[in-house]
Amino acid sequence: MDDRTGRDVPSGSVADTAILGADELSRARDLATGAAIGHPQGWVRLDPTEVEITLSGSVIALAWPERALVPRQFRPNIMVSVELVPADEEHGGYTRTLTAGLLDTLPGAHVMSVEEVTLAGGHRGQHLVAAYRTSGYAVALRQYWVVSDGIVTSVAQSSAVESFDALAEV
Repeated sequence: MDDRTGRDVPSGSVADTAILGADELSRARDLATGAAIGHPQGWVRLDPTEVEITLSGSVIALAWPERALVPRQFRPNIMVSVELVPADEEHGGYTRTLTAGLLDTLPGAHVMSVEEVTLAGGHRGQHLVAAYRTSGYAVALRQYWVVSDGIVTSVAQSSAVESFDALAEV
């Protein structure tokens, strides 16, 4: 049983990225939760438990390859998390909890926007844009999440503030 989702899952929960087809993106997939995300070409998959700043329930972590970084450049990353949500935190409650946690946890965090969006498949979700400082870097955070059947699935992308627009389509 997976403690993040409360559902039975196969053992050996992490799948390597696999090519789905010639015209499709590679995908990073977590077998325990079913979470999957497009794997940008050249990015590397990391163990989510070994990333400096991680989301609760993180199951997938992708990052820009270290060899492509210039000295003193923040390493862009994408984190996917899946976790149970108390019934009283569906949608609006979860948004308030996430935002409060972000402001308490990340140094100098500023939430610039939170808006309701319709995600792929027609799911009602939220989109947050924030900025914070870590290890001397000014970091921009773009995060999407959806709550369904008491489970929240979240995708967060962090990059240097100056790279925010360039990575919008990743």
